[in-house]
Amino acid sequence: MIYGLAQPKGSMKPITVKGRNYTTLVNDNPEGERWAKSLRLLMEQTAPETPLSGPVGISVIIYLPRPQCHYRTGKFAGELKESAPTWGAQKPDADKLCRNVGDSGTGIWWVDDKLICDIRAVKFFARVD
Repeated sequence: MIYGLAQPKGSMKPITVKGRNYTTLVNDNPEGERWAKSLRLLMEQTAPETPLSGPVGISVIIYLPRPQCHYRTGKFAGELKESAPTWGAQKPDADKLCRNVGDSGTGIWWVDDKLICDIRAVKFFARVD
């Protein structure tokens, strides 16, 4: 369990300087690296003695904070509206979050993230009781 707002690694984009394209890539989400650091710290605490070297499957469950518009107002403030969705069908993209998880586990849980053959991911809004 990693607390905090899950962050995608960011889109890697080639840069152009004075009309020339360079192969240097720029990560457009610095928060993604901070979340990756948290992932690595937790993974190091629970890792096997040696990273896995065969096919790997991972499950990623992301709980997103609910926007204020999901809640009722007035007398029933704080209660969820009946129309409030369960699924987090919004940004950040589940595949980009999984990419950050895969990259973060490289050298810790698995030798390389190319070994991940099965990814199961869901995004829910956090439950408030």
